[in-house]
Parts: sequence; C-alpha cells; structure tokens
Amino acid sequence: YSYRYYDTGETLEEETKRKAVEEAYIFLGLEPYAPFAQVKMRYKKLLKEHHPDRHNKSDSDTAEANAISAKINAAYQLIETWEESQAKSFK
Repeated sequence: YSYRYYDTGETLEEETKRKAVEEAYIFLGLEPYAPFAQVKMRYKKLLKEHHPDRHNKSDSDTAEANAISAKINAAYQLIETWEESQAKSFK
C-alpha cells in the first residue's frame, strides 16, 4: 500500500525523489527543472572549475576538489535519471 498526498497526488517516495532532484538543481546553481541543455552546460563548467587536476597544490586542496566533483557528478546523475524517467512516462 502506498499513501498518496491529497494535494499533490504523490507518494512519500515520489515526493522525496522530487525534492532531491530540486535540491540537485539548486546545488548546481540552477532553477529547479531548468532545461536539460542548461544543466549540461552548468555541469561541465562546474566540473572544469573544481576538477582535482586544477587543485593539486596540496593534498587537502585535492581532497576538497574530489569531494566537490563527486557532489557535482551525483547531482548531475540524479537530474539526468529524473529527466529520463520523466521522458519515459510521457511516451
């Protein structure tokens, strides 16, 4: 059994996923549900800025760049997966 909210019709799981996706957009510095082309451009720009090879002056700089790059990748992958699932649901 899956409880649905009356105001949105979403299950708790759907609402949780949607909120995580919205947070991923915000983390990338974008408005939630910005066009995917914009997401891709922002992702590439941020990854270039924070790539560990550009921040290798010290181990702590490299570790921080690795952590930020991992978060950027995770946000992008979450949005990409969401976009793909939304496209499939409209077919």
